[in-house]
Amino acid sequence: MIEERDISVAMRDGTRLAVDVYRPDKSGKYPVLYASALHNKDIQGPDIADILPPQPAHAPLWFGPIEAGDTRRFIANGYVHVIAQPRGSAKSEGHYGHEDTDHYDLIEWITQQPWSNGKVGMVGISGYAGEQWRAAAQGHPALKAIFPYDACSAYGGMFGFRDFNPGGVLHTFPYLLDVFSTVHESRDRPAELPPAEEELWRRAMQNPDFKQYINLYNILTQKGQRTFIMYLMMTHPWEFDGTVERAEEIFKKIRIPFYTGSGAYAYTYKLHWLGAQHYFQNVDAPKKLLFTGPAHLERPFHQYHDEIIRWYDHWLKGIGRCQRPNGQNTICPTGRPSRRNHHDPPQSSERPRASPTFSHRCR
Repeated sequence: MIEERDISVAMRDGTRLAVDVYRPDKSGKYPVLYASALHNKDIQGPDIADILPPQPAHAPLWFGPIEAGDTRRFIANGYVHVIAQPRGSAKSEGHYGHEDTDHYDLIEWITQQPWSNGKVGMVGISGYAGEQWRAAAQGHPALKAIFPYDACSAYGGMFGFRDFNPGGVLHTFPYLLDVFSTVHESRDRPAELPPAEEELWRRAMQNPDFKQYINLYNILTQKGQRTFIMYLMMTHPWEFDGTVERAEEIFKKIRIPFYTGSGAYAYTYKLHWLGAQHYFQNVDAPKKLLFTGPAHLERPFHQYHDEIIRWYDHWLKGIGRCQRPNGQNTICPTGRPSRRNHHDPPQSSERPRASPTFSHRCR
């Protein structure tokens, strides 16, 4: 395997993003599996996975952000694995929030490389899945399919209020996420906010529910200079006007095949569980949905790679028929798809058993 780290790739506005490329050592042109998220790209590579065996969620070494996928597995199956750092985070330049065309530009860069055959898919769960929807909506023709498992929110962006806080009950997951943050932040003496924002901040500061949780109150006192998503949920605990209309426009822009889903572990933070359903219900494209059991996925992320590889063997290499959405409605109660070789045809004996709870659907 050939590794190229910290490649500097210019976006159309001149901002340069840091990118890692892992590719087969045999010369040739390959399909590319692209991953991008705010999580640190430097902990996604095979050097970390070689040292840290897969950890269950209850293990002290389980580290949530290692989600970009099993690089060695992808390389062994004839793919290039590209992992990018979004603007405004870690080693990339710029400010996060100004990246509406960055996936398009990165995919364009990928298609121009000598190791690329011009066909791109995307991999990675959670934050990496949320970016897949954004990339699909940006519409580069080389992006042929996506696999956004643990889908993130469908309304209001990846961390939209509706899917993150169903029923309006605030969830502190954004506070926990900040431990892993790579977003560039500038902290100074808290300054006066615009009048309307200042009033919302003062109301939140007077809320006794926040004062009894000092870790949250600490965020409020700094007026959004850190842990901004959690701060925004405390000062603006509602869905913004126009959220549904904007989401519907994004749904219309996603026209490529996708395979989404989540596990029942998402009962605590519901953005993945609800986001997968909302995207599946509202996007009109070839699609599959996989709901699995309560065991949280291990880190580094390595599960469902049989599914991922079969999916992309079909959409990027034109081989195999087992992943084409065909109206099937089957069930996967354990959340553990079979571990057969990715070249093997599907066997009728491997159909998952029926269950009233967890579904594996395709249309």
